[in-house]
Amino acid sequence: MAQPAPFQTLVRLQLINHGISEADIDDGTALSISSNKFLCVRKRNGSKWQFVVLDLLKSSGKVVDCPAFADSASMNPDTGVIAMKGGKKLKLFDIDMLVSMKAIQLQQNISYCKWISINKLVIVTDVSVYHWFLEDNDKLVEKLTLPAELKDSQITNYQLDHKGQWALLNAIRTQIRIEELGYPNVGNEPFETSDLSFQYVVEDDFPMYLQISEEHGLIYLITKHNYLYVCDIQSAACIYMNKISDTSTVAAVLDPSTHGILTVDNKGQVLSVSLDTNEIIPYVVNKLQSPALAKKLAFRWNLAGAEELFIEEFTRLFDSGEYLEAAKIAVSAPTGILRTPETIEKFQQFIPESTTALAFYFNMILSQGRLNCYESLALSKRLIQTGRTQVLEDWLKQDKLELSEDLADIIRPVNLSTGLSIYLSIGAPQKAMECFLQIEKDALAQYDDTVLTLCYSHKMFESLASYLMKRCSFELWTKVLSCGNEWRQQLINQLLSVIHVRQHETDEVTVTIKALVASNLSAEVISIIEKLIKENLAYAENQSLQNLLILTAMKARHPRLMHFITTFQCYDYIDIATIAIRNYFQAEAFAILKKVNDKIAAIQVLIQNDPSLSYAYQFAEYCQSPAVWSMLGNAQLDSNLINEAIDSYIKAKDSSAYNKVVAKAHERGSNQYLQRYLRMAELNAFHSLKCNLYALDSTNLTRINGQTYNPN
Repeated sequence: MAQPAPFQTLVRLQLINHGISEADIDDGTALSISSNKFLCVRKRNGSKWQFVVLDLLKSSGKVVDCPAFADSASMNPDTGVIAMKGGKKLKLFDIDMLVSMKAIQLQQNISYCKWISINKLVIVTDVSVYHWFLEDNDKLVEKLTLPAELKDSQITNYQLDHKGQWALLNAIRTQIRIEELGYPNVGNEPFETSDLSFQYVVEDDFPMYLQISEEHGLIYLITKHNYLYVCDIQSAACIYMNKISDTSTVAAVLDPSTHGILTVDNKGQVLSVSLDTNEIIPYVVNKLQSPALAKKLAFRWNLAGAEELFIEEFTRLFDSGEYLEAAKIAVSAPTGILRTPETIEKFQQFIPESTTALAFYFNMILSQGRLNCYESLALSKRLIQTGRTQVLEDWLKQDKLELSEDLADIIRPVNLSTGLSIYLSIGAPQKAMECFLQIEKDALAQYDDTVLTLCYSHKMFESLASYLMKRCSFELWTKVLSCGNEWRQQLINQLLSVIHVRQHETDEVTVTIKALVASNLSAEVISIIEKLIKENLAYAENQSLQNLLILTAMKARHPRLMHFITTFQCYDYIDIATIAIRNYFQAEAFAILKKVNDKIAAIQVLIQNDPSLSYAYQFAEYCQSPAVWSMLGNAQLDSNLINEAIDSYIKAKDSSAYNKVVAKAHERGSNQYLQRYLRMAELNAFHSLKCNLYALDSTNLTRINGQTYNPN
């Protein structure tokens, strides 16, 4: 299979479709293309001249009248300002606002002008090269006296690097030389002067247009016969050659969007020459058969295509014991092809312990940038094993280690907060929450907002419930359980299972239940307490919890209220029954009081809170206790329920309220009931007298008994 070419030439647009003919283009002196965005050409329209400005990205254009003095123009690469030159004059015009802006008059004729930034132009005259600074009081600075051999030459390009450290002046000549002006910086190798010399396809050919790509260190050279030569700027080696079109080029400019150039030929074709970075290195290796150049280019541009060459060199150096040199290759190989777990393992397992190659490897990378995830993990393990965790912390603070879940996993046991920070940074929310739950209870407060955001965004409601319980803050619970929290129900849904897990933390459980009560979440309170009482002996006999459960069920009128009352044994019977009666839960109160051992106290609750005394009567029937019937009789008598009172006193066999009962009965006309009461009272009196007589000397019992029963 043939090796694909690394450069492709396509027609971007045809100028003739925009009203620009071959005659308008001429030899290119009236046409300029100062960026990959705008093209400007001077053309005649009837009796007057005009400038046509084409937006190459939008394929649209504008027409501006050409001043009488102007012979060519250059369009600002970012704004709608055009620079029109002619003779010794240069004028700026805003084609969007249609207003003149600035003008400058020089002492010499202007042969070339071009925008080199949004607010700076280069102006070339017969003798000098100037920079015109529009934002610095329109300062005009002479940068270079034109060499004698360039006078009267056609200037085709001026290029300034992005740092402003070097400039390229391109004039049509027969030879191109690359040399460094001044002296290299300390530590840099001197640049070797070299000539671009190669055999032209056409014998009388020579360079016409030259562009330099800073990004890739390439020279794009177009000749008179329209051949493109692409050369490496450092070695001056020709990488690629091809004919662009069958006619001549009249303008050229770099095109960052394609890593290549745009050209215009004298037939009006705007051509795009693009660089395929995936094919350039394989092309040099396979087509040019130049592995040394391929390695240099791959290293400089950090491109794929020469992997085998670097791997072979690394293996050769490593196998020969040149570990430091092998480390250099591993670090510098493009696209990180040798910065792998396999390389690290090789250094760890197969070189003598006394060798510092692995440390050198790590340090070399750290001095230039940051370790990848494999390297970060290996270095961190070494630092942790040797107790140098502070060094590890320093590298992390300097952003020298690539963060990963595996890295956080090995750091977490020795530094929980750092592990947590990494989990948060890489988006490992579940493990981050595990860390939060390991933190002591005083330090959690600072993380509240972080945890809420994390859990809400990742819908980790079970983890949030666990955090809230450990946090043990009534205020925070109140916040998350507020009706305005859209995530409240999802959190509540997870709460029962979390409380089951954390039920042994009684303080946490207590605060959680209080917050639920305060938020009127009765159903949840009931479910939680019932589960705790049934499953945990620590809560099974907890009076406060049972009280709270029954009161909450009462408040919510829960259908299982009676079940709780009859099942649970450790709540406060009297207090709960009192509250039940006052809230019209008479049946429930009655059921509670039936469980009370102190029946007198129980009947008192019913008497005091049930004016009808109906439940008090039922309770007395249930107890069948004389003391209870007496208490009920007293209450009925006080309520003027004479007949009911007499009935209760009779069942109690209690005649202690004799005078009061007789008086009330006469008052109410209850003589029939009174007779029953009097018979009971008489029997009571007889029984009492009999008991007293038995207390006398036993020898007199028979006589006394006989006298007692004598009807006369």
